[in-house]
Amino acid sequence: MLEHEMILASAGSGKTYALTTRFLRLLLLGAPPERIVALTFTRKAAGEFSDKILSRLAEAAASPENAAKAAAELRFDEIAGPDTPPADQARFRRILRDVIEALPRLTLGTFDAFFARIIRSFPLELGLGGDFELLDETIESAIRRQALREVLESAGGSDEAARSDFIEAFKRSTFGQETSRLGSKLDEFVTKYHQIFLDAPDPGAWGDPGRIWPGGYPWQPTVDRAEAIAAFHTAAATIPDVEDKHRQRIESICIDAADWAVGAKTPKEVNYLLNNAAKAWPEILAGSATLKIEWKKIHFDGPACQALRALVTCLVAEALERHLTMTAGIHAILRRYEAIYDQRVRRQGTLTFADILRLLTPGHGAPLLRQGRDADDPAEAEARDTRRLMIDWRLDGRFDHWLLDEFQDTSFAQWSALQNLIDEVIQDPSCTRTFFFVGDVKQAIYGWRGGDSRLFGDIARRYNQGAGREVIRTRPLDKSWRSAQPIIDVVNTVFGDAPAMRDLFPAAAAERWTAEWRDHETVRHDLAGHAAWLSPSESEPPETITARLIQAIDPLSRGLTVGVLTRKNKTASTIADHLRREAGIPAVAESDLYICRDNPASAAMLDLFRAAAHPDHSIASRHLSFTPLQNLLEREGLAHPAARTRQLLREVHTEGFEATLERWWERLDACLAPDDAFTRLRGTQMIEAARLFDQTASRDIDAFIEFMENYTLRDTESAGVVRVMTIHKSKGLGFDVVILPELGGNSLAEDPKEITVKRAEDRSVEWVLHLPPKPFRQLDPTLATHAEAVAADKCYEQLALYYVALTRAKQGLYLVTEAPKPRSRSINFPRLLATTLNPEPGELTIGGEPFTCLYSVGDDAWFEHVTPEPPAADTFQPATIPARAARRLTGRLLSKRPSGEESRTIPGRLLFAGRDRAALDHGSAVHAALALVEWWSPENRDAWQAAAAAAGLPPEAVAEALACLEDEQFAAIFRPPAAGRAEVWRERKFEVVIDETWITGVFDRVLIHRDAEGRIAAADIVDFKTDRIDDSDTSWREAAAHYRGQLALYRQAAARLTGLPADKITTAILLTHPIGPDHRHAPPQRLDPA
Repeated sequence: MLEHEMILASAGSGKTYALTTRFLRLLLLGAPPERIVALTFTRKAAGEFSDKILSRLAEAAASPENAAKAAAELRFDEIAGPDTPPADQARFRRILRDVIEALPRLTLGTFDAFFARIIRSFPLELGLGGDFELLDETIESAIRRQALREVLESAGGSDEAARSDFIEAFKRSTFGQETSRLGSKLDEFVTKYHQIFLDAPDPGAWGDPGRIWPGGYPWQPTVDRAEAIAAFHTAAATIPDVEDKHRQRIESICIDAADWAVGAKTPKEVNYLLNNAAKAWPEILAGSATLKIEWKKIHFDGPACQALRALVTCLVAEALERHLTMTAGIHAILRRYEAIYDQRVRRQGTLTFADILRLLTPGHGAPLLRQGRDADDPAEAEARDTRRLMIDWRLDGRFDHWLLDEFQDTSFAQWSALQNLIDEVIQDPSCTRTFFFVGDVKQAIYGWRGGDSRLFGDIARRYNQGAGREVIRTRPLDKSWRSAQPIIDVVNTVFGDAPAMRDLFPAAAAERWTAEWRDHETVRHDLAGHAAWLSPSESEPPETITARLIQAIDPLSRGLTVGVLTRKNKTASTIADHLRREAGIPAVAESDLYICRDNPASAAMLDLFRAAAHPDHSIASRHLSFTPLQNLLEREGLAHPAARTRQLLREVHTEGFEATLERWWERLDACLAPDDAFTRLRGTQMIEAARLFDQTASRDIDAFIEFMENYTLRDTESAGVVRVMTIHKSKGLGFDVVILPELGGNSLAEDPKEITVKRAEDRSVEWVLHLPPKPFRQLDPTLATHAEAVAADKCYEQLALYYVALTRAKQGLYLVTEAPKPRSRSINFPRLLATTLNPEPGELTIGGEPFTCLYSVGDDAWFEHVTPEPPAADTFQPATIPARAARRLTGRLLSKRPSGEESRTIPGRLLFAGRDRAALDHGSAVHAALALVEWWSPENRDAWQAAAAAAGLPPEAVAEALACLEDEQFAAIFRPPAAGRAEVWRERKFEVVIDETWITGVFDRVLIHRDAEGRIAAADIVDFKTDRIDDSDTSWREAAAHYRGQLALYRQAAARLTGLPADKITTAILLTHPIGPDHRHAPPQRLDPA
């Protein structure tokens, strides 16, 4: 059996190939496909994984040569035991069939879908009352705003105590801050901190000095600030050998310290004092220290040092008190919001994916989602834990093999939900179960949404430690199958320079990065390429140099793919817009698009609703008067505000926003230019967004407008265009040409701000604090150490982000940014480039276009050797999509089974008698017996009967099937044809879509006839029926005709699967039970199309 394995897969090294190889090796070793779990993070990645498995199996099953090649690629000889069936063509065919038949039962999907499936399977055990609805992200934001409105409404209600509590909580949460927009501040709190609250609902964790400083709060001032300033001013005047300019600086410090209002921006002189004091704080605490003021070392001793300590302590204590109070206030706001959200959303059977995960995570916040009267009862908690373990026990019985993808992005909560199951696999004494996980911590760019890249190493150490052997084997993959040598050279030079990393970045980030780093190699030595660092001129914005570069290379006409990668969505939209409008380059921004803000028709439509809800809204009404909607309103007799309001409100409340919006867009369509496909597309998208809002069951027009203004979509992926997207979006993709026009900016070791969370080794929350600014917190060892750790983690994630960006390139990599100034101390990516690449400014000509170049490696004319290809068939063109059709396509397909097409008269005595279970079991057994037969001959009768007995089929069913096999009138069905080639489908499951209906069924027996060239020429469908038909019934022909509808669907499905026209497919019913007193079989009854 295969080992447990951890794959460290660098970018482009074949991670998906490694996953599919593992899956196929398990299948070759006899693992049932439905007992393998393979999980990843996106539906797209899951689909690619499934496609690769099926395509590799199909290719191996196509010929003996392909099978031998596949066996060699899978290293079958290394894993096969003496009893393992050979990996030949027949074996691959059987596995392919098994996988296809098991498709509905396979667990190949996303983590979110897998966890949702568990919840749906065990709702009662997890404390849910029944089924639930999963919230779409867009709907989630709308419902969040509704809950916030209720928070505000409850604060303004008649309950004086509730109103006072809210006002007090809000004042504490914004301590010292001026804010005029209450709603936006609350929305900010919820958006940023609600998940933290769910992780740590205990108010004691929020801003509690006892939790943060368990050894005692170190910032207890002995005097107030005014006294401390006066004492410092007096003591400083006694320090000898101090020049006037130094005394003036001390005077300025005292003035700013006295003027500073807690919560306001910290004055320059206060920061100056705190930064200098931090450098000598241990000496200040000891009673004697030297500070550098105006470049002169001034010694503080005795009373002067005591006064300095007292002043600094006062300043830090006041700042900390403010941030401790703010933290507790934010918790109070979040607790109020959570109570309303839980009551209005979760209690109504609506959950988010985060809620699902919390229910499955033992001991990590799940009780918060069960706030009943017994939620905190120890006996109930113990029973709940027992039920949770029973779920794991039942799941453990279903699955033997676990494959986890992109493990560096797995959160601790996700791992906690799976840990018991993986423990059982690792500890299984039979050694027949396996665990396989793959990822790359150098691509861990989702820490901001919970990804915990340290899990990678923690898990391997956990299972290997103390085992006396390598329980989980580690295997690195560092050979790139994506990038040309120049790309790999740049990647190794920039990211593999350990001394540069240590000089530039926080020690913890640098040490962790260099420990994980392994130089990359390329397998694509046949691939020409070029990497260059280009510097724009002072007046040249990123979008302009990007356009010049694309025009110089002319990649689209050469059939090359292009990715322009940015840090921010806004930059991506700006560049894509410039490429389309100014440079005439086909481009799409695969970033968030606000479809109700980026075109005048959508904005006018929203103002139509706004004016209806608020007839006195002069801006909305004035806007409408300048749009074609005004003429429509006049034509409909709705020009008067009262009439407009009455009509629109009636439509919304009776039909909903979707139908109302669709009707008005249909009216507006006649006013649009015939070729205005863009506006029509936005109309379709607005209507789809309205459909989503209708799912909230709200008829609040203000809530609808707010939802629509914040609703976003992304441009669909298209061939033959330049794709502009964020680096995050590009993960998992590869492009022939990659341009990075947004490499400057903030420090990689960005200073942490606002709310921060300190977690223990087991990732439980120790404390939460709204961090004070760096000048204050650097004086406190606890806060300084925590802030340094947070900054190091952010730095590591930023390095990973740029690593992802550079490794998307296959042949052309173009870094666009100015070189940093010689004395620059910025800890940003351009400085890393300058340190590692040693730039030398010069001119580089690319495709006849001159550029200022700082670094170049490879063939700068590589693209000229590319053979031009015709544009892809799906080259981007804005399309017009009728609204009704668009909604139909986004809905679920109708589902149908051929057996549902049966048509017959049921005697009344049977209608109330219930279905005869014995008859159903008998029918299934007869079908199973006949499915054992490929081709019948009297010589294989004994072998067939032995196989039926081994399958446990009842003797009476076997006898009925045998009578059919030996009946000469069925010879054409069960015996090989005398001439020509034929093959048999037996109990073949199928799923096809016909006329927007999903058809699921099983062919009992299909004879496929092939011509001399091996092409399918005809097909005969035979459906077995075990119905009891006696002489008193109308006739067996009429009985067979009952199934005409079912056989018609079989014919359509077979035509779709074989590619045959319907007139080349016959259908027939075979009644397996004899009829009449002489116990004869009815002949096969053909059912031709009606």
